[in-house]
Amino acid sequence: MLSRISPHEIGHAEVAIHFGGRVLGIALEPSPGGTIAAAIYEIPEKLSIQDRCTIFAAGSAGEVLAFRDYGAEGASRDRANIAALDDEADYDSLVERAGAILRGRRARFDRLSHLLRRRLLYTDIDLAVRELPTGKFGAFVLEEAEFA
Repeated sequence: MLSRISPHEIGHAEVAIHFGGRVLGIALEPSPGGTIAAAIYEIPEKLSIQDRCTIFAAGSAGEVLAFRDYGAEGASRDRANIAALDDEADYDSLVERAGAILRGRRARFDRLSHLLRRRLLYTDIDLAVRELPTGKFGAFVLEEAEFA
């Protein structure tokens, strides 16, 4: 499960950038079940529902790129977000659409996924807990500048 976090969150971030979004970073934040990683980004207001849904499905697309499949647990929140926008959307079609975008950004996707994985698993970094743009408290593991 932990190994899937990096490609999942980088998938969201990279597809958000593709659609003109601004990635603020990847953060760790508390949730009822423990700590979760989350790509935090801003997207253009006029972005279509299909493009918004594609960003949500991009986490699973990142997992497919890295592992050839996606995990149901990682997809559950993304599926719920998509259903709130379009309850008739075909999740697997959105995953494929996001995957095509990620394949076009493969070198960057791989570099950022490896960087996030190293930060999560292999380094002793001091994280500054603060209020995140989401209104929750957490800590950025990757900062906006690393997506430039």
